[in-house]
Amino acid sequence: MAILPYPHRLRIVVVDDHQSSIDVINAHATKMENVSVSLATTDPFEALRFIRQNTVEAVFLDVRMDVMDGLEFIEQLADPPPIVLTTAYDEFALKGYELEVVDYLLKPIDFAQFAKAIHRVEKKLFGVAAPTVPIEERADSRVILPVEHKMIMVNLTDILALAARRNTTEVHVLGQYHFLDRHTSKVSREVMDMVVNRPFGELVDSLPYPQFVRTHRSYAVALDMIAEFNGGFVKLFHLPQKSFSVSETYREEIKNLLSKENQ
Repeated sequence: MAILPYPHRLRIVVVDDHQSSIDVINAHATKMENVSVSLATTDPFEALRFIRQNTVEAVFLDVRMDVMDGLEFIEQLADPPPIVLTTAYDEFALKGYELEVVDYLLKPIDFAQFAKAIHRVEKKLFGVAAPTVPIEERADSRVILPVEHKMIMVNLTDILALAARRNTTEVHVLGQYHFLDRHTSKVSREVMDMVVNRPFGELVDSLPYPQFVRTHRSYAVALDMIAEFNGGFVKLFHLPQKSFSVSETYREEIKNLLSKENQ
């Protein structure tokens, strides 16, 4: 996609069959000087007509609407603008439909989620780097990962590490709790390996820094999960049997970040 000149305001369209959800996004948009809501409607057909006839930089689109769901909506557009999908569901199937959407937001949408999505739209359209959000503000944030023919919602705090696998990414994620000893109530969490249908670099770049850091051109880890750093590799809590290489390119960066964590 060509880098476009940066406009004064992003013109967005909001499509949702619940007026209360529209009101939330409208309220968030009024707090950002670089955002203007050109149309907010419960009627997807009205939105389609408007998008075809006007310049729109982004569409905030409900996945599940009674008249027309979000996926059908996108199919109706020959050259859709950046799409931000909104959903009230932790997990939903996409029936094998491959979508290049900018972001997925879980309702109820807070301002931090909305602002993050706007920054991603800016980055996609104008080549503007999205500013990082402090980890503590994102502790409860989640990300949707395309796995096989489903989109899986995962807590960012449950992601341990990522590894490049050709055009996909292997993601190590904390799963269910298991009792180690029912008499003492000690528990552990299993680690699941997901094959995510997104290239490694693209997926890592979509995650907040320094919550997630690269250790190597093929690896990235959750900074607060590092249990051991030995110059050439790191080991993680919950994955004691695995070592992740640390290349010279990232060695000093990780050392400095860990030093700040311990201050």
